[in-house]
Amino acid sequence: MQYLSVKNLEKYHPGYKDRTLQWAKIYFKLVQGDPDFEMVLDETDKWRYVTFILLELYNKKPTPLDPVYLTRKGFDLKKRKIDATIQSLRNFVEIRNETVTDSLQFCNVDKDKEEDKEEDKEKDIVQQSCTNTSKQKTKPTPDPALKRVIDHICKSWRLKRGAKYPFQAKHAKLIQGLCRHYEYSGVMALWDVYLGFSDDFFRKTGYSIEAFVTSMPKLLDTGWKSIKQKYEHEDNLISASDILKKVKL
Repeated sequence: MQYLSVKNLEKYHPGYKDRTLQWAKIYFKLVQGDPDFEMVLDETDKWRYVTFILLELYNKKPTPLDPVYLTRKGFDLKKRKIDATIQSLRNFVEIRNETVTDSLQFCNVDKDKEEDKEEDKEKDIVQQSCTNTSKQKTKPTPDPALKRVIDHICKSWRLKRGAKYPFQAKHAKLIQGLCRHYEYSGVMALWDVYLGFSDDFFRKTGYSIEAFVTSMPKLLDTGWKSIKQKYEHEDNLISASDILKKVKL
C-alpha cells in the first residue's frame, strides 16, 4: 500500500512529545503569501492538504492512500479523485511505501524544558507584579497646594467661558513648573491677570493653559504681585521672600 507524507511536516508540529496533540501550527501565510500554494487552484485540494497535515501529525505516520480509509475521514473521492489532488499538491507531499514519518523525531521538544519555560514566565509575571506594587507604594502624596491652584484655574476659566476646562495631566505639569518659579499664590494671581486680558490673541487661543505659560513675560509686567499678596493673606501663606527676610544669613 502507498502512503502520503507531507514534506517538511516538522514546521507544523507544535513541539510536544509527551502530550496528545491538540493543534497544529498552520500559519496565515500558507493561504496568503506562499507562491506555490497559491498555484493550487482547486479549493478541495487545499483543504485536503490541511487534513493530510493533521492526520499525519496525530497518527505520527503517513496517511494511507486507501479509498475506504480516506472516505471514512471525509474525503469525497467521487467529487475529486485522489490522484488529481496528489498531482496538484506535488510540491507539498510525497508518496512512499513506508509508514514511518522520519521528520517528527527531530521536532519533538522535551516536556520538562517546556514546563521550565512556563515556570520562568510565571516568575517574570510575579516579579513584574511585585515591582508595580512597590511603585504604587512609593507613589508621592498629592500636593494640596498645587491642587488648590489647579482648582482655582479650572473654576475661574469655567466662570469666564461657561464650560469645563479640558484639563489633562500635561497641564498639571505645566502649572507645577510655574509654581516652582512664582509660588502657588503667584500663579493664581498671574492667572487672574491673564483671564482679565481682552486681547484678540488670548481669545483665539481660548485662554488655554499653554498660552498662559508662553505669555508669562507679558504677564510679569502687570500688577500681579498685589493680587498675590491677597491670596497669601487669605490662605495665611508665607511667601518665599518673607521666609528669606526672617532667616539670618
